[in-house]
Amino acid sequence: MQGIRTVISTNSQPTAAVKAEGAQNNETWVYYPDDTPARSFYRGDSRAALAPFLAHKELGDTYKWMLYGDDDTQFFLDGALRLAKDFDPDLPWFITGNAALATPSCMPRCGKSTVIVICKSTVNVSRTQILD
Repeated sequence: MQGIRTVISTNSQPTAAVKAEGAQNNETWVYYPDDTPARSFYRGDSRAALAPFLAHKELGDTYKWMLYGDDDTQFFLDGALRLAKDFDPDLPWFITGNAALATPSCMPRCGKSTVIVICKSTVNVSRTQILD
């Protein structure tokens, strides 16, 4: 959806053309390499687990809620907004419809396109331990 701020983390360096086209659609492309050697079954596990923190590093404190999904996740924004409206974004919320996704090590492997809603304060709590 054009206009929604999006941060895309990938294992290949985005070209200047990709970044320019993305900027026209409010997209930011972030490079994070595959794990070498692989730390788990998938080489991209670290990137998938760090995606919310990579997005926060790009966006700073300019958002209240973050939707996390894979490349095949379909977001229903009206429903996500209705869900989040009764929660205080200044408290550390991690909302998901799949309890298995509550652990970052499961996020890339579960095989489900479950939307995860994360508030800014949840990312703020952990980001200095991971990114700084």
